[in-house]
Amino acid sequence: MTTQTLVRQRLLNQQLLSPCMDSPREIVSWMGVLQAQEYRMFPWAIGIRMTKPTRQKVAAAIDRHEIVCAHLNRATWQVVSSEDIHWMVRLYGERNKKLAYGYYRRDFEPSVLSRCYDFLHTTLEGGRSLTCEELIPLFRESGISQDKDFVKHLLRVAEADGILCGGDMRSRYHSYALLDERIPQKTLLSTEESLMLLARKYFQSHAPATWEDYRWWSGLTAGECKIGLSLIEKELDTFNLSGQTYYTHERNRNGRMNHSLVHFLPPYDELLLGYKNRTATLAEHHEAYAHNTHGLFYPIILQKGQVIGNWNITPSLTHKFFHETITPMETEISGAEKRVKAFFG
Repeated sequence: MTTQTLVRQRLLNQQLLSPCMDSPREIVSWMGVLQAQEYRMFPWAIGIRMTKPTRQKVAAAIDRHEIVCAHLNRATWQVVSSEDIHWMVRLYGERNKKLAYGYYRRDFEPSVLSRCYDFLHTTLEGGRSLTCEELIPLFRESGISQDKDFVKHLLRVAEADGILCGGDMRSRYHSYALLDERIPQKTLLSTEESLMLLARKYFQSHAPATWEDYRWWSGLTAGECKIGLSLIEKELDTFNLSGQTYYTHERNRNGRMNHSLVHFLPPYDELLLGYKNRTATLAEHHEAYAHNTHGLFYPIILQKGQVIGNWNITPSLTHKFFHETITPMETEISGAEKRVKAFFG
């Protein structure tokens, strides 16, 4: 096993090389979750993994409630499949509530939560979706709170309690809807079943990966990660590279690396966010081009499995390279630009 082979297998398993799915729901379910912080860009994280990417298919999957946004692992915006949302909310709910309470340094009394949840049900019932900025004045008018930070904090807690999830894609920002109305609860998994399924989804889609990679991505405790890995132990193989132990899954894909293929990846893409150690794809001295020290990630250009530049689509599509030895040919860049433009329209 070499670093080049490791990167190739990650690209294959992440559906970035030779994608074999065209359904947004299938792709999101395969990946476990996909980062969705950047509202305009996150559909491209799904689209770039489709055999025939169109933004309309992604939007339709959200409108049909096949995929939905929510704060899940690491308490960040993610997109998740409808079949996974309820057990993931249950797995991450209490820890995300504690994180929210710690961040805002404010707890809610049960009576306050009950009143707020009643208000949210009345306001959002009937399939309605509203953004945080739209909900803030409604909370003021109701007499519940004049404080916008109160509302922002409450929405995070309501998500953790399984009251809210992401709503329709109709504005420039994430919106909120009633989870049980949008995706009625069917069956809930036990904690062990949830830990097993999360580990399976991660390693089938992100391998080769280390224990440390999985713990970072999942946001789980060391004990929870050990339980998940032990439950899928028979599905995993290991190998050593540069002193690190990597896991591969029995569904590991194999194929050739198309060195001429250039990817314009969205910010927060799983190819970077899915791993604690990103040096196989991103050289340490290039890190500042991919993200800052506060957790803000930028759109990146990938070739030969290496991050080589940045791009943006606002107001028009632009790009620049910073890699010292890898520079794509104009035809390769043109092909990548056409795929992005075709998706965003």
